[in-house]
Amino acid sequence: GLLAACNAGATTPSAQPLPTATESTAAMTTPSSSAAAVSCTDAFAGTDLSSVTATTDLTTLADQLDSTVARCASINDWTAALQTAAPNISITSAFAFLQAQCAANADLSSTPVCVQVGS
Repeated sequence: GLLAACNAGATTPSAQPLPTATESTAAMTTPSSSAAAVSCTDAFAGTDLSSVTATTDLTTLADQLDSTVARCASINDWTAALQTAAPNISITSAFAFLQAQCAANADLSSTPVCVQVGS
């Protein structure tokens, strides 16, 4: 009787079946770009970059900046957050720093930022 009740009112099978739990879960757990950008900006919050003006200045803060590379979803997010935290740094200097960090740190090489730097 229960099976018959489930089919009551249905005349033909649906051409568009409902998503499975796996598909729904994947959609819910995928972070939006805005959430990733917030996380990226937050990663810079604990680092004082107000006096940073060149690649050498970034290099002295490399240990602190590695966490920002790991938390940002893209090179665009990273450079935007860096520009907010250190408005005096040039994008060219920032990119040179990223290239060096991504090449030197195996833990960072598979992050989205380093993958984009390498491509």
